[in-house]
Amino acid sequence: MCIFKLTVSFVAMMMFAPSLVYAQNAEAPEFFDVAQDIPLMEGLEETQDGAILFDKPEGGIVEVVAHMARVDKGQVLRFYHAVLPQFGWSAVDSTNFYRKAETLSFSFEREGDENYVRIMVRPTL
Repeated sequence: MCIFKLTVSFVAMMMFAPSLVYAQNAEAPEFFDVAQDIPLMEGLEETQDGAILFDKPEGGIVEVVAHMARVDKGQVLRFYHAVLPQFGWSAVDSTNFYRKAETLSFSFEREGDENYVRIMVRPTL
């Protein structure tokens, strides 16, 4: 009986462990230059020429692009689904999140042999 309880506790802990990984990281997290509240996943390389920032009275629009140097689409989505809730974001589906009056969306692009992720934050209409 005791072994069963330990196994169930371990399984439950492992189910929720991804959401704790970012919070337990001993190093200070890196963030996108333009989007200071979106963490930059290890394996992504922010492109400086892809960043866009519009500040409007009804809310800002931020767009960042990162080269997927050492990660694939699945890894990117798993990471951000685990981490973004710690910054107040809730998932709508696999590539869209919301927070108060904002939406955050991911799109993936390929240019030649290179893969990129585009992250856009904009006011909810």
